[in-house]
Amino acid sequence: LGEDTFNRAKLLNVGYTEALKDAEYDCFIFSDVDLIPMDDRNLYHCYDQPRHFAIAMDKFGF
Repeated sequence: LGEDTFNRAKLLNVGYTEALKDAEYDCFIFSDVDLIPMDDRNLYHCYDQPRHFAIAMDKFGF
């Protein structure tokens, strides 16, 4: 194991940069693998302004 701190934001920035090399996307949604939407009524949608999708999170409620 390394001594460095894991930087999730840096990893997301790399994904963003690499995706833009593939095509011209106008919407990005970043999600943690442990925060997968469990209710299919909550739709991903791109708005004019940034939004936070985790408004009612039940952390570790399984």
